[in-house]
Amino acid sequence: MPSLRPLKIATNLLPFLAALLLVTLGEAGCKAKGQDSAPTPVGAASSATTTTKPALPPEPPPPAADKAAEVPGLEAALAKDTAYQAVWNGPRSDLNAFLSYVSELVATSGANDALMKTMHTKKLHDAAIKLFMVFGRLGRFPNDFTKKLSTHLDATKAEPHGGTWSAFTKGGAMHDYSSLAAWSRGDDAALLREHIASKRSGAGPFGWEAWQGKGDAPRPWLVTEVDALDRLALVTELTSEEQARRESLRVAMKKEAAAKAEMDSAAPVTAATLWNAYQGNEVSADEAYKGKKLLVSGTVASIEKGPLGGIVVRLATPNEFIPVDASLEDSEKSKAGKLTKGDDIKLLCAGNGMVIGRPQLGDCTVR
Repeated sequence: MPSLRPLKIATNLLPFLAALLLVTLGEAGCKAKGQDSAPTPVGAASSATTTTKPALPPEPPPPAADKAAEVPGLEAALAKDTAYQAVWNGPRSDLNAFLSYVSELVATSGANDALMKTMHTKKLHDAAIKLFMVFGRLGRFPNDFTKKLSTHLDATKAEPHGGTWSAFTKGGAMHDYSSLAAWSRGDDAALLREHIASKRSGAGPFGWEAWQGKGDAPRPWLVTEVDALDRLALVTELTSEEQARRESLRVAMKKEAAAKAEMDSAAPVTAATLWNAYQGNEVSADEAYKGKKLLVSGTVASIEKGPLGGIVVRLATPNEFIPVDASLEDSEKSKAGKLTKGDDIKLLCAGNGMVIGRPQLGDCTVR
């Protein structure tokens, strides 16, 4: 007959196990109410909010990728170019000029004439063009150039502006390869800020320059300040001054776009055509021009104060005694002060009919 002792022992333990279970449940309830906390398991999601750094936009495809087979020949020619090989260990001014030339090619697809002349004199022009050709075929520079540039940037990091540019003085050397440096280290906020600082009016030698290649600029942040600030915002947090500057540029861009749209919608007409139309038939001329936005071109006959204190630019017509009267907006006072008799001018105005034989234009701005 099987023994019942084990069952007896288990039965005797039931009161103890029940008490233990009650204690355990009580502790679990306290933890659920926040009186105690267990360590977060490894790999578990944290309740703290983490900020994900935005990704930089990808590099545009190289425009001459179909000619990539030419790269080995270009690199071989660079390896044999004695002037190019020597520039890395030669006078610093030569290296500054050379890198500045390459930088301008990358940023704008063109370069300053004086800097180009210097490159020809130093026999470095061909090397710069070959590097740019490799860049256009691969979307990057030869490994040898990239390595030397990186070593150079590390060595000059402690210099003013990271060594990438210097203030421009008339007749002085053109030293600004901040665009190249910012491109080569795309997530380096310090170099990107130097790129922006060097382009401020009167700072470096080049300023913000338009893309000279075909189509739109492939890297707009190298040629426009607002795009450069947008990129900087992806790399790091903008300062209050940078935020304000970016906003002011955006406002200016919106105004410029609105002004362009207004000009595009205006009907082009010459002062002589307007005068002839009103002399021929005031009714039909009003139908064509009165209340319409007009882009009027003509020659300044005089600049005078109007009867109510505004500024009136009188435009020459076939009749020297009967001009077209263009009343300027108050905002145009400084521009009006620079006008002289005989200047060719374009005005964006509203047609206001005719008064005493003179065609009238109002709300005019100088274009």
